Amino acid sequence: MRRPVLGGLAALCVAATFAPWVDSGAATRSSYEVVRAAQDLGVLGGWLQPAAAAAWYFVPLVGALSVLALVLDRPVLGAVLLAVTGAAIALLAVKLMSGPLSTDWGTPAGAAGGSLALLAAAEVIIHERRHRVRARATQLG
Repeated sequence: MRRPVLGGLAALCVAATFAPWVDSGAATRSSYEVVRAAQDLGVLGGWLQPAAAAAWYFVPLVGALSVLALVLDRPVLGAVLLAVTGAAIALLAVKLMSGPLSTDWGTPAGAAGGSLALLAAAEVIIHERRHRVRARATQLG
């Protein structure tokens, strides 16, 4: 039951990134349009922020790789990739919600989905670790 939940959360997280995140005038912008606008306006300073903005475009790929890992029966790898996806989405969403911009429904959806993805990924990693420890103890005992 854990793998379908992780796969669903990965799909939810990636779908949320394409939803409207910010209202600016008469236009609504997805998370990708927000990141592109921030790059174009020079809002992102230093070397880390432009690198993080460029990495944002890989979020759907990492989410898809998470689902692929789950399909290939690699739950820990899938959970780790989902945790990376969820953390990235939740961080950007929280940053936008705490700022002066008017956010749309995609921002809280991203924050909630990303947070749930992080929690679910942590649960799967802990569960798989315990399962391996028990299996090893059974083999030895």
